[in-house]
Amino acid sequence: MGLLDSPDLEMHKKGRQLKDRGSVEEGIKLIRQAAENGAPNALSSLIWHQIIIDDLNGAVKDFEYCLPRVHEWVKKENARIAKSWLASNSDRKSFSDFCSYEISNSKSNVAVAHLGMGDQDKAMQLWSEAASDHGHVEARFYPIFHMCQANPKMAIGILNSAFTKKELQGLVNTMITVSNKGSGWFANWAKNGLQVLKETVQKSAAGGAVAASGVAAFMASKGIRNFINDQFDETTDGGEGLADWFQDLF
Repeated sequence: MGLLDSPDLEMHKKGRQLKDRGSVEEGIKLIRQAAENGAPNALSSLIWHQIIIDDLNGAVKDFEYCLPRVHEWVKKENARIAKSWLASNSDRKSFSDFCSYEISNSKSNVAVAHLGMGDQDKAMQLWSEAASDHGHVEARFYPIFHMCQANPKMAIGILNSAFTKKELQGLVNTMITVSNKGSGWFANWAKNGLQVLKETVQKSAAGGAVAASGVAAFMASKGIRNFINDQFDETTDGGEGLADWFQDLF
């Protein structure tokens, strides 16, 4: 193993390989053990699996149980690497960034579970933390994707200004995969959101008016308003409009 590797990271890697080859139960068993040992990427993988199979309560429980262990694992590994004369400043930064990203990834994933269980405020809190801590792209995207089902025209405007074309294509493709391969609440949420976005873009391209339903109820959430205000104050200039490419994905 290399300087930045560990038995827990190797265990997670082996679990992912087994899962990808079809040995899901055996693979998840290794991923779970690595997460319980504290490996941050194993926790994000475990939570993602839980929400894909519609075990939202299990996702929340696993996150709450494993997160303190992840923080302790990261602390110990950072201390180990810091003491090694073989570790360069670049090595230390790379490992620190890896850990920070995976913790944010876990928060973003478990926020989906909280949203599916009806705790929108908790979901927004976790997405806000992940976006603030690491600029996590899914954590920035999910609240707007959720908003599109109540106010699609506003959501598309925010998506178009806050993400690059490449980011949006990747995010939308992830939602397509979830809607096709997942089950339960997450898959339905992804499918419904994609359908609303698709119809909105098609209507906009045809010059039709978009009617927003339930906007007042949705925007009444203080958590959502604050999140939008905090994360999307600045817009980017240039680039293609969403309507120029979004239809090509369907």
